[in-house]
Amino acid sequence: MPVLRKRYKYKAVRIYYGQNPTLAQAAIDCTTPELCPQQDNMGFSLPPELTSIILEYISHDDLHLAKYATISRDWQAIIESKTFSSLKINTPKRLAEFNELSWDRRRSYVRKVDLIIQLESYYDDDDAFTRYENEGEMQRNNKIFTTSIHSLFITLAKWPAKEEAEFSLSIEARSPDDLLGQTPEAKREREKRIEESYPSNDFQDKRFERSYLQFNEEVVGVKCPAVPTITSLEIMGAINRRKIEPASCSFIVSKFPRLYRLVLYLNDSCKWDPELRKRHRNDFADSILLWPDSIRQLHLDFCYVAPFDQNYSPAASTVKGKTDPLSSRLREFSQQLKEMGGAQCVLGKEVFWPTDEQNHNLQLPFWPHFTDLWLGYEPVTPSGNWMFAKEEPQESEDEDDYDSSDPGSDYNEMDDTDKDWIAPEDRMGKIFRTKPIHELFNAYYLSAANAALCMPKLDNMFLEVTNGWNRHEFWYRVRDGVANATWSSGDDPKAFEPSDEVLQLWKQVASARTGGDLGVEFDLL
Repeated sequence: MPVLRKRYKYKAVRIYYGQNPTLAQAAIDCTTPELCPQQDNMGFSLPPELTSIILEYISHDDLHLAKYATISRDWQAIIESKTFSSLKINTPKRLAEFNELSWDRRRSYVRKVDLIIQLESYYDDDDAFTRYENEGEMQRNNKIFTTSIHSLFITLAKWPAKEEAEFSLSIEARSPDDLLGQTPEAKREREKRIEESYPSNDFQDKRFERSYLQFNEEVVGVKCPAVPTITSLEIMGAINRRKIEPASCSFIVSKFPRLYRLVLYLNDSCKWDPELRKRHRNDFADSILLWPDSIRQLHLDFCYVAPFDQNYSPAASTVKGKTDPLSSRLREFSQQLKEMGGAQCVLGKEVFWPTDEQNHNLQLPFWPHFTDLWLGYEPVTPSGNWMFAKEEPQESEDEDDYDSSDPGSDYNEMDDTDKDWIAPEDRMGKIFRTKPIHELFNAYYLSAANAALCMPKLDNMFLEVTNGWNRHEFWYRVRDGVANATWSSGDDPKAFEPSDEVLQLWKQVASARTGGDLGVEFDLL
């Protein structure tokens, strides 16, 4: 049975009892098993506040509090409330233990579960680490992904939902051989092998660059039950992690009827297969209909990487002049929200307000509870247009620059499955588009203002576009009954000046929200 170190006990006890030595010594004795072996049967026990103080001091030097639960039943309850409050499940063994454990008493302590699904190992395979994943490997990982989530949901579905209780779940996946999943020792050993065999044929994390994990209930042959206890969900399936198919995330989200907060980190770049990107975006847009109407907070990082060489046009996911399905669906869904945020997204102006074409067929949107919007988007439109142009006068291209289309280019000798293959638009870093295209930005700000007019509680709308080292921002905010709007750009505060129509509409927003005028500023970043 562990014995508390006296320096912790004396300090904690005297905080609680002041300088009364009699009470202090009695409290210390009752936490020392040798002095008080029958503590649970005695009339004296420590107040929970004092026990918590003692544990706080212990935890500074000893993170493993579980062993102190044997001191008494009172200590056991307090320690378990701490140790079980946040659980990490990162191996099949831990998942099985979680599913088999009797949770009758302890489940009231659990407030957060981090599920890190362990996929197949591959580094010791003959050639698996020297190529992209094949179809068989993808399907096996999909099965692991689905069955792991299904088994956890079977367990959590049995837990009763408490009306006021918050319960967070995070989901991601990795192989023990992914860089993120390796131990420091394994990582050093791998780096050593790569250095010794230079040039190395180890794909490292590029091995799963073209794989998307799918959640498919048909794999287990039975539908996952609803899990009403979960109120917050975070799914991490974007850059530097195993990608998760966006629509599959929606199927997972649909299992939580009491979900309040949703955070998604997903991938929107498929430079090796633009058609796959289109399908993923459209399927994701359709699947948003599955999200529960209980959600009030949404954060979506839908990561797209614009071409490094701005001579290339960005990939298009819609036809020019047509509405973007994902932007429209997010607008429709956002009307139930209080807060919405996002980053690295490619979204059209219809994310704020219906296009003229849509206005004839739709009921106009209204956001009765909406207070905050924080949105970072890429400098491209869904139809594949840059939102920035080159400054005039245009300078001629440097004839000595490396040309990736040159017949002698190394890339032309590569198959697109080669480890060193890079998409043509990323082979040269040419960032020269620094001038905001006023027509496009004004269209976005008009659409955003129309939406703001239908957000009676709006306090913040922050819109940011990042273009290489250059940024452009808009921030509308209400503080103490006063509304202000600030447009900020890189080196020149007036690189973008909103049209009169945009200014007038935002003044209407301020008047409707505060009854006063709109303060307008132009600033440097």
